[in-house]
Amino acid sequence: MLWVEPSAACNLNCEGCPTAAGRLGGNRKIKTQTHSNGILLNKNDMAQRIVDSGLTRISIGVDGIDQETYTDLRTGGKLVDVESGIKLLYQARERANKRMPKIIVECLLSNQKLCTFLGRR
Repeated sequence: MLWVEPSAACNLNCEGCPTAAGRLGGNRKIKTQTHSNGILLNKNDMAQRIVDSGLTRISIGVDGIDQETYTDLRTGGKLVDVESGIKLLYQARERANKRMPKIIVECLLSNQKLCTFLGRR
């Protein structure tokens, strides 16, 4: 069994617990990864907080090369917000002089959009 503790913090001080208040705990040298739609990367210092967290890898789903295509797949989002958030994430990582998190930008192509792009119906 693998027990994943998402935080090494607790407001209690239970005897024998590695995450009890005032004690260090947590999983060491374990790679961590998350996926994001990227919308909030440019809010509340989120990019810097992600870099400071020690996250190993983050993948960001962009799914569009322009706002129209993006909106077809990501209802309610703005591509410009995602783009600026990704830039902030790269800048935060560079400022911290870190190699992590590895930043993966993903773009899915639907058959309809791919055929339109290739000039097919």
